Amino acid sequence: MRGNSNVAVLINGRQQTIGQSVLSTLPAASIERIEIISNPSSKYQSEGTGGIINIILKKNKKDNVSALASVKAGTARKYAANLNAFYSKGIYNFNLQLMYNNMGLLRNSYRNRYFYFPDSTVHFRDDYKNRRYKNFDNFIGAGSGINLKNFEVFANFRYGLFELNKVKTGFQTRSSDPESIYEDYWNQSTTKIHWNYFETEVTMKLKPNNQRHLVELLLYRSHEIGKDSYSIHSHPQNNPPGETGTDEKITTDQTGNYHIYQGLLDYTFNINKSNTIEAGASFKSVDRVNIFNKGLYNFERRAWEYNPALENKVDNTHTLFSGYFSFKGQAGRFSYQAGLRGEQEERGILISYGDSTINFSDFDWFPSASFSYELSQKLKLVSSFGKRKQVPKLWAVVPFTYVDDKNFSTSGNPLLRSEIAMKGEIGVEYESDRFSGSLSYFYNDFANSTMLVQATTSEFKSSGNWSNIRKHVKQGCEAGNKIMASKHITVSLNASVFSNHFASQFENKTFNNKAISWTSSLVFDFSFGKSARLQVYNVYESKYAMLQGYYTPLLLTNLSYSHSFLNKSIVV
Repeated sequence: MRGNSNVAVLINGRQQTIGQSVLSTLPAASIERIEIISNPSSKYQSEGTGGIINIILKKNKKDNVSALASVKAGTARKYAANLNAFYSKGIYNFNLQLMYNNMGLLRNSYRNRYFYFPDSTVHFRDDYKNRRYKNFDNFIGAGSGINLKNFEVFANFRYGLFELNKVKTGFQTRSSDPESIYEDYWNQSTTKIHWNYFETEVTMKLKPNNQRHLVELLLYRSHEIGKDSYSIHSHPQNNPPGETGTDEKITTDQTGNYHIYQGLLDYTFNINKSNTIEAGASFKSVDRVNIFNKGLYNFERRAWEYNPALENKVDNTHTLFSGYFSFKGQAGRFSYQAGLRGEQEERGILISYGDSTINFSDFDWFPSASFSYELSQKLKLVSSFGKRKQVPKLWAVVPFTYVDDKNFSTSGNPLLRSEIAMKGEIGVEYESDRFSGSLSYFYNDFANSTMLVQATTSEFKSSGNWSNIRKHVKQGCEAGNKIMASKHITVSLNASVFSNHFASQFENKTFNNKAISWTSSLVFDFSFGKSARLQVYNVYESKYAMLQGYYTPLLLTNLSYSHSFLNKSIVV
């Protein structure tokens, strides 16, 4: 939404910590309406910076049994299928979800990378002609709950398996200054990720007889274990592969064990029909243990050889405490929301190789505000502003980006970074009997500090200096339109054009990169009665990098068919 993928999903106002995949498992017949909130209140962490999708389900006082099955296929070997079953009896309900998802991708790319160090500059130039992805995300989930007049409780459990296989083949040029080293390599990199995760979530709502008060409690726990492997096979272009001394095959393997705990206590007070106050507190604790090892491939033995002396264990703890307050309301044609969020972040990182320890604590305030004004019954002016701290992603790539025999960089490493994200937008929303849409300008600003890590044969220690600042500014225009062509056919057309500006500052050196991206999608929805639906999803996108003078086009088409094969109600 508006160039930001951090979208929070709610069902009947309940936050879904388990994730956005719930969107594909809900039967369309069970949805009453969908609310889009482009600028969330201060209640939400970084997962809400892109906006909120609130799905309101139909209320059914009957016992109900329903099931939905769907399949999907697309270009670049995309396949997906899911099954969602729901059963309710009186105040009790139960749901079961199964999903298989294999979303492949094939595209070309070209990249320039500069690494600045106190005594040298290292430059990599990559030209990959074939990048193939295989992305599996499969899970099974079950949930149950009780819905009383003044009290609700829901519990969900999910087991998932995430697999990613990625192969990139191309050429790489390596150069270093002042050594004046210049080499051309044929290069192939392979990424394999196999990750298991177990998630449990409990949400409770207390609604006193006085409907002006609402108390919500959320508890979440996740356990994730897995292994990642990143291997690079390269040799100089002027030497054939397989010759001793010219062929190089390196792998970095990682095993991980993560524990995540999250809690939220929220209180809402309705002052009157038009104004609401919301306040609460939350915490999130992440404990990760990663073990990394580097291996060289022995071509004579045709086997990987690992050096135990290079094994590196990284213990990372991350705790976030937060409190928030927000106020929203409406006065005539004017709607508004304003909030303030305070976050205390504690980070601790222990690197076994070299006995390096990194600890820091930080507190910051994050404001948010939005307003909308109805110019007419079918035309609305909207604007918003927000600031959040991005929670570091859990998918660690490698402990440090390998540059040469002496230097490593934490650039791009989620274990060692926290990112501040600011967003703003202004636009209009319009609708008619068969036509609805929006047009907006958005601005997203991301910034994070990274740390330089230097290594020798006997030491592996961080510099302790977070002076390398990486910034990413994304701004552009986005438009979306939806047309009811007939009773059974809906056409959606969305398009966006935005610029990307990347800047990295280290000491007195600055590296800038700019790119222009555009994307468009054309979606056709066909409904057949109340139980069947066919969707044709077409996407075209491209990026042009101004400094390198390249562009990467991508065109894909997906076909999705869903059918509700069991949907009956029994009168109590």
